[in-house]
Amino acid sequence: SMGTQFLVLPYSSQELTLGSHAAVSSLSSSNPALFSGFDNKPEFYCDRGFWYGEATIAQFGCNLKSNNNVKHLGIKYSGINDLEFRDVVPQDNALANFSSFGLSFDLGMSFNIEKHKFGFLVSLIHFGIYTEESKGIGINLGYAYQLNKDLQLGFVLQNLGAMTSLHSKNPVLPKRLLLGLSKKIYFNKYSNTLLGSFERNSLNNKNKFSLGNSFVCNANCCFLILSSLSVLAIS
Repeated sequence: SMGTQFLVLPYSSQELTLGSHAAVSSLSSSNPALFSGFDNKPEFYCDRGFWYGEATIAQFGCNLKSNNNVKHLGIKYSGINDLEFRDVVPQDNALANFSSFGLSFDLGMSFNIEKHKFGFLVSLIHFGIYTEESKGIGINLGYAYQLNKDLQLGFVLQNLGAMTSLHSKNPVLPKRLLLGLSKKIYFNKYSNTLLGSFERNSLNNKNKFSLGNSFVCNANCCFLILSSLSVLAIS
């Protein structure tokens, strides 16, 4: 089972290809200070896919932008079926089959004060495996600073919170720190956004450095090219 790590999986195609970055705006941004949306009308999004180990992942949400703030409502799900319970003695057939799931209900908001952007996300978390279940709450805090029109810095703290007991132990949330930078470059009818981020996850001993690039044709949205590169460094 992936455990509480389901909270940091890349649920959207954008995050899967670009990586998790602290200075990029999107409907389900890793940085709650950078939620995006249409002016004065709701914008919905939906993603579904598969992760390693045949895990199903899906998310659905809605953003509403008004004045200098964006309100966010979302839900994330991850599940694995057909897990087998076996004894220490090898047998042809499993003693039982069971599943594992993770569910998160998210409510957040971002707002601007001049060049400063702030945001928060509160998650109600429900996690279960076999016949055991655990519930808890997680809080994400985000900040971004617009250095100029094309250059932005971002800072994120994710999954600050706790879970109830699961089979006499409390599951640990994957507390994550993200620091990032984004730079937009324009030429003719094209635009290019360079992204760079540092990531630290409390559940492993590796630092992660990610680079991303988004290339888009502005005229009639001809095409979009996303690419990324990540490097793990053991500390």
